[in-house]
Amino acid sequence: MSTLNSFAHFNNEVYVFLQNTSNINPEIRIIFNLNMLHKNLFPNINLGRNATWQKYILSWIKKYDDADKIPPSMRIGTPSKSPYDSVTNIIVKESLNLDNNSITAIQQYHTLCMQSENIQGGLLEEYIYSKVKKCDWICCK
Repeated sequence: MSTLNSFAHFNNEVYVFLQNTSNINPEIRIIFNLNMLHKNLFPNINLGRNATWQKYILSWIKKYDDADKIPPSMRIGTPSKSPYDSVTNIIVKESLNLDNNSITAIQQYHTLCMQSENIQGGLLEEYIYSKVKKCDWICCK
């Protein structure tokens, strides 16, 4: 995983690169300028081994654009790809004296609840943004 802080660069190089990148949403420029003042605000992005700060910036822009094109209300849920920590199952099983079938069910319910919370949060953010964007608020998608 990389953030902009992961790379050796000069801020002016990054600003020039962004200025020369065409078709950038005006909101991205505002968020970019804020993030450059506080680089820890840039998200982690998995770029693989040949990562450069240029690839990072282009990937960050693409992620923002993709989130803008497909808001939460238009997304289709997919099963979680996050690994589940099997130690959690052992702890709960032993603490509550449960059988393996019960633990499997609990794990599935927990995953479903977490996914539901994420969907609900995305929809809430989209709704709030629809009400405040006319006041020049920006959503950091």
